[in-house]
Amino acid sequence: NARYDVGSFTLIGQWLRASDGALDRDGWFVQPSVKAGIYEFVYRYNDLDVGITPVATDSLTWDRTQHIIGVVTTLYKGVKLKTEYALNEEATGGADVHNDEFSTQLEIVW
Repeated sequence: NARYDVGSFTLIGQWLRASDGALDRDGWFVQPSVKAGIYEFVYRYNDLDVGITPVATDSLTWDRTQHIIGVVTTLYKGVKLKTEYALNEEATGGADVHNDEFSTQLEIVW
């Protein structure tokens, strides 16, 4: 893991390697973000390589790339609204899968 903060800018990165049975996974992400008032604008790039030939009927074998665009809005002290859109790309070994995601989360911490 690595993190760099300067002013309103943050850069986070992570690299991982894991073995799950026959799956040797290598993955990493990089995430720059900028705060502007009550908003934090976030971009994240993820890459996951499972190290085996993809099988269309087994999603555990798919390599994945993901682009995420998000906004974190501080509504009140300890209350945040997190909104993001994820563009998902999978190497399935078969037909393209169209499963982009839109998600929101209300976070309350006290």
